[in-house]
Parts: sequence; structure tokens; C-alpha cells
Amino acid sequence: MSTLKKSGEDLDPAAIERQKKECEARLTALAQEEHALGEEDKAVEVKAREVEEKVRALAAEEAELNRRKKLVADEAREVGNRRTDIAARRRKIEKERDAVQARMRSLGMEEQAIQEARSREQAAAEAEKAAVIQRLPPGAEKRTSPRVEVKVEVAMHTEHNFYMGISENLSEGGVFIATYDNLPIGTQMDLDISLPDKPPIHVQGTVRWVREYHKFTEDLSPGVGVQFQNLTDQDQAAIKEFLRRRAPLLYET
Repeated sequence: MSTLKKSGEDLDPAAIERQKKECEARLTALAQEEHALGEEDKAVEVKAREVEEKVRALAAEEAELNRRKKLVADEAREVGNRRTDIAARRRKIEKERDAVQARMRSLGMEEQAIQEARSREQAAAEAEKAAVIQRLPPGAEKRTSPRVEVKVEVAMHTEHNFYMGISENLSEGGVFIATYDNLPIGTQMDLDISLPDKPPIHVQGTVRWVREYHKFTEDLSPGVGVQFQNLTDQDQAAIKEFLRRRAPLLYET
């Protein structure tokens, strides 16, 4: 832009006009620059706020990240501790399993030994039982008439004593009476046999065989086998009718 002449100098009106226009143009340009600077300043302020927001967000993210890092570190320590504990417990389980398996093998051998011992004892008991039965008096288990299993009260009167017993089986020829009383073979006695729904039967009898108690024949009750003597026809008929109404236990000839 041209320089204005100082006061007192002659000025060319055209030059003055030209300079005025130049000044106006410059003012307009300056105003535009100032407006542009204002707009740019606004944009910078907006950007600054955005940056501040991002900084705050990054700070919050960093704080959250640090918190999560701490949680992960704590979890990692817990996982390590649990792994150590699991390893120790697994070793304990394996040790106890070995001990239990060893105990099971030992128990298996003990059980086998017990079974073998029981088998030997059972075989010995069966052998002794058979020997005991073989030693029973002749005719102790032989009958010529059906034998019926029946439990009735039997009163036994000998010359000097009175006994009570329970019959286990009955036939037309005699009766087996379960009793622990010691009655020798050949003992004479009077019997009162109470049959169900019948008057008592009074009959004489003689002890023909004795079955003593033995631990190997616990399934066989001790007692005496008594043969009837002088059985009346009426009593014999009553016994026969009683036996007929019951299934025979066995029949031997």
C-alpha cells in the first residue's frame, strides 16, 4: 500500500482515493482473517474438549485396566494355590488308594483262608455227624408204619418219676418224645398223649432208643423213642384216624 504524504504536502486526490480503497481492502482482509481466526479458535476449543474427554476416558480405562490386572493377578495366585493343593491331595489319594488296595488284597487272602477253614470244619462236622448217627442204637430210625410230624404234649409216668415232653412225630407203633430227661433204654412208662380234638390216650410204652444231644446234630432234638405196649383197639383206631388225616412224614419198611 502506498504511503500517505505528511500534512502540508500537496496530495493528489486520485492518489488519496486510491490509498483509501487500499485501506478499505486491507481492513476487509483483516476482518476476514480475524473471522477465520475466530472460527479456527472455536474449532481448536472443540478439539481441546474432545482431547480432554479422551484423556479422561483413557485415564478411566487405565484405572479399570489396572483394577482388572490386579484381579487377574489375584486369580492367578489363587489358581496357583489350588493347583498346589490339588497336587498334594492327589498324592494323598494315591497313597491312600495303594493302602486300601493292599488291605483289600490282605482281606481277600484272609477271606479265602476263612472259607477254606470253614470248609474243613464243615467237612469235619459232617463226618462227625455221620459218625454220631451211625452210633445210634439199632432200630432208632427204622419204622414199619407211617410217621407223622406232630407236636403234642405227652405226660410220662415211670415207677419213680413224672416227666413232660413234646412229641415230634407219631406212628401207630410208637412216638418220639423230645426231652432232655435221661431215660435209659428199656424204661417202662405210662403215657398220656393229648391229640388235637381227641380225649387223651392212655397207653403203656417202653423206651427202645435214645437220641442224646450233640453239637453236631443240633438239628435233631434229643429225646427217646417209645414203643407202645397194650394199645387198646379204640386208642389204636384213634391214632390211625389221626394219622390218616395228616400227610406221612416218611415211610420205611
